[in-house]
Amino acid sequence: MYWKIALVSLVSLINVIPVIGQTLDVCATCHPNATCEEKVDGTGKVCNCMYGFLGNGRTYCQDKDECQMGTSKICGKNTACHNTYGSYYCTCLTGYSPSNSMAIFIPNDGTHCQGMLQPF
Repeated sequence: MYWKIALVSLVSLINVIPVIGQTLDVCATCHPNATCEEKVDGTGKVCNCMYGFLGNGRTYCQDKDECQMGTSKICGKNTACHNTYGSYYCTCLTGYSPSNSMAIFIPNDGTHCQGMLQPF
C-alpha cells in the first residue's frame, strides 16, 4: 500500500520537473494579478505583481492597501482615502471640494481639497 502512495508522489514530482533541454515557461506560472517581464539583467523573464498588488508574482499577489500609509500622506489634507481592489481613490471631507471638481480623484494630477466658499 505505501509503495503505491510513494509511486504516485514520484510520478507527480516527475511531471513538474522540466526535462533536460526544456526550459520552464516562467510566464505561464505568473499569478493572475502579475505580469511577465524581462529581468533587468537580461537573463530571462520574471513575474512581477501589477501596480496595486504585493507579493512574489508567482504564487500570490495580494491587494496593497494604499490607505494604510495614512490618508493625509496619500490623498492630502481634508480628505478620506478609499481602498479598492488593486487601487484606491480619494474624496474630500464635508465642507471641502476637490480642485478638479471631480467627486472622487487620485491626487497624482495635483488635485487637492480646498475649502468651499461660504455664502454671505
